[in-house]
Amino acid sequence: MIKQKWFAYVTACLFVCFIIILIGVLIIGAISGTESKGPEHLSSNALSHEFETVDGEVSTLNSYKGEPLVINFFASTCPPCKAEMPDFESVSKTYAGRVKFLGVSHDLNRASWRSVVDETGVTYETVFQPTQEIFQDLGGRGLPTTYFISADGEIKDFHGGVLTEKTLEENIQEHLLKMTNDG
Repeated sequence: MIKQKWFAYVTACLFVCFIIILIGVLIIGAISGTESKGPEHLSSNALSHEFETVDGEVSTLNSYKGEPLVINFFASTCPPCKAEMPDFESVSKTYAGRVKFLGVSHDLNRASWRSVVDETGVTYETVFQPTQEIFQDLGGRGLPTTYFISADGEIKDFHGGVLTEKTLEENIQEHLLKMTNDG
């Protein structure tokens, strides 16, 4: 009888420890985000998927060839996305004329897309693509996600999770401007 109670007690403690460790791993993963190299170049699929601009025009990533590009995927229902947008705005102004910024909304309706842009005060270009085709072709997994793409279309790096102003600037310097400063 005592052995059964002891076994049940130890089993319950081990189960609770397992759950605590699992929750800790999930929290640490969410906080730290993910960084790694993406595919070598933008695929022809990613380049050709259409999105809607603020003017109601239809465009593709092909129109951004020839200039370094920061692509940030966001949605109005994503609090971390909204939290980082003012930092993106500040950095986009710092690097105006040297690096192009593009925010791609995954909102399901135009009103939500425009509302989050107004709410956060961003003035860099944002577009509407609720189908998430570009995001899927790039292998995105969660929001926010940011890609750093060279002028020749090479994906230099990507980051899953919130980027601060400092980290965003460091990534731009390392992955997009280092080449132009060195060469």
